[in-house]
Amino acid sequence: MTDTTGIRTATGRTGLDIVVRGAGVTGPAGPIVSGVDLRIGAGRTLAVVGESGSGKSLTAQALSGLLAPGLSASGSVSFGDLSVDLAAPESVWRPFRGSTVALLLQDPFTSLSPVHRCGAQIAETLRAHSAGRGLTGRKLREAVAERLAEVNLPAHVARQYPSELSGGMRQRVAIACAIAADPLLLIADEPTTALDASTQGEVLDLLARLQADRGMALLLISHDLNLVRGRADSVAVMYAGGIVEEGPAAEVLTTPAHPYTSALRASNLSLEVRSARLPTIAGTVPRPGEILAGCRFAPRCALATAECRTVPVPLEEIRSDWSLACIHSTGPLPVPPVPEVLEAPGETGGEALLSVTGLTKTYGHRAAVEDASIVIGRGESVGIVGESGSGKTTLARCIAGLAEADAGEIRFRGARLSAGLRGRDPLLIQVVFQDPYSVLNPAMTVGQTLLEALGVARRPAADLEALLADVGLTPDYRGKRPRDLSGGQRQRVAIARALALRPELLICDESVSALDVSVQAQVLNLLTDLRERYGMTILFISHDLAVVRHITDRVYVMNEGRIVESGAGRDVLVDPQHEYTRKLVTAART
Repeated sequence: MTDTTGIRTATGRTGLDIVVRGAGVTGPAGPIVSGVDLRIGAGRTLAVVGESGSGKSLTAQALSGLLAPGLSASGSVSFGDLSVDLAAPESVWRPFRGSTVALLLQDPFTSLSPVHRCGAQIAETLRAHSAGRGLTGRKLREAVAERLAEVNLPAHVARQYPSELSGGMRQRVAIACAIAADPLLLIADEPTTALDASTQGEVLDLLARLQADRGMALLLISHDLNLVRGRADSVAVMYAGGIVEEGPAAEVLTTPAHPYTSALRASNLSLEVRSARLPTIAGTVPRPGEILAGCRFAPRCALATAECRTVPVPLEEIRSDWSLACIHSTGPLPVPPVPEVLEAPGETGGEALLSVTGLTKTYGHRAAVEDASIVIGRGESVGIVGESGSGKTTLARCIAGLAEADAGEIRFRGARLSAGLRGRDPLLIQVVFQDPYSVLNPAMTVGQTLLEALGVARRPAADLEALLADVGLTPDYRGKRPRDLSGGQRQRVAIARALALRPELLICDESVSALDVSVQAQVLNLLTDLRERYGMTILFISHDLAVVRHITDRVYVMNEGRIVESGAGRDVLVDPQHEYTRKLVTAART
C-alpha cells in the first residue's frame, strides 16, 4: 500500500536488508540508468564498479534523492518494512536522508562547509534527525565528541575548520557527519580515491568497524578493483547504465565471466609485475541515446556477433549467487597474461638531465622537504612515492620553479637553476597535475587552449592537429570545451598542453589517480609512447605504488620530507628494505 508521501509500508518486516528494485535515471537525452536491482544485507558490503559514465554515481544519487535538476528517477528502495519511491519529492527525502540512507562523497570538501567548524556540521546533522531527543548545549557537544571518537578523532577537532585537517582527517569528519543519524545504508562514492594507500586502509578499516558495530549496510562505489576484491562481500559490475555481472567480489574480480569485467581486470595494475604495455578497452562508454537494442557492451567486445547487437541480453543466474548478462559466456573467462618489461638498473646510467642536491623547503617551522637529493638521467622515468604530506609535491614544485627552495641546488642539463622562475627557460620543464580543471580554462575550447600553448612555444598553428594526434584525440575535439569531455579526455588535453612546449622533463603529479582502471591504462600507455617517441624524461609522483611500478624505471621514497629509500622499482616496491617503504607496500597489497 502506498500513501501520498511516497513511502510504502510493507505487510511484514524483512529484517534490515536493503533491496533496490528497478532503479533508473532519465535525462534530457533519454535513459541513463535502467533496470538496476540490488540487495545488501545488514553489515554487508556491496561494491559497484565500472568505467566513468557507467552510471555508478547517478545510481548512488538516485538512492539518496540527490539527483541534479533535469534528471528524474524511477524504481524503489526498501529498508526492511519501509519502501521509498525513488521518484518521491524532496519533502519525502528530507527526513529520510541521513537517518536511513547517507551519502559519503569522494572529496570531503564537497560535503563539508569550509566556513563552518567541524563540530557545528556534525551537530547540524544530529539536530536535524534527533527525533525530539532535545539535544542542546552540553548534551549536543557530548554527542558530537562521541561521533568524533567513533571515527578515531580527538574532541578538539570539533573546533577546527576542514582546511586545518589532513585529507584523511577531513574524510573521517565527513564519515562522522554521514553516520551521525545512524543510517541503515551508507553509500560511499569513491571515498578513498584521493588518499594514499595507508590512509585508504585506515578509512576502510574504520568503515568496516562501523558496519560491524551498527549493522549498517555499505554500498561502495570504486574504480579500484584491488580495493573492492579485498573489502567487498559482493560486487555489481555496471556498464552503460545497467548491471552486466554480479556475484561474490573475490570470485568475480579474480575469475570474471563477462567480457567487460575480464577487460577491466586485465587493465588492472599489479605491484608484482611491471608490464611492457597495459591492455586497454577500445572505444568509450556509449552516451545516452547511443545504446544499442542488444548487449550494451557489444560495440567494444571481441566476442560480439550480430545477435549480440540486436537481441536483448537480460541478467540471468549462472549460479545461485552469480548473475551474468552475456549470451557467449557461462563461466569464468581466461585473462590473458601481461608481458613483462625488462627492469632498469638501480642507478642512473648516462647523462644526468636533472640533479637535486640537499634541497630544503620550510613552511613556518615545518620542513616540507629536508636535505633531499635525487638524480634523473636523460630519457629516464623516475618515480617519487610517499604518503600525503611526505613532501613529494613540494619537491616537484621546487624543481618546476613553482616554489622557491630555502637551501640546496637544482641543476638542469648541468646548469644551475636560479631561485624561483628567474633565469629559467619555462619550456624545459612542464607539469601535468591531478585535476586537469586546474590548467584548462572552462571558457576556452580545446583548440583555443592548445593554440595558446603553441603560441607560447612559437610553434605554428598548423601543428594543432598533430598535437591532438599525439595524445590520441581527433581533430573534431578542437571545438569542444572541458565540460564536454570525460576525465580521461580532459587529462589527454592537459598532457597535450604540456607537450606543446616540447619539454625535456615532464612532471606528472598524481596525473592518473582520479581515473578508472581502463582509462588509467590508456593514459599510462600514452605516456610510455610519448617518452619513446620524443626521448622525453618523466618525473612521476603518485601515492599509487602499482602505477609507479609500471611507469617508472627507478623510485625514490619520501617520508616526512626526507628520502628514505631509492633504487630500481623491482627492488624498492617488491622487496623494500626500509621500514616505512615496507609499510607502504603492505598497505598497497592489503
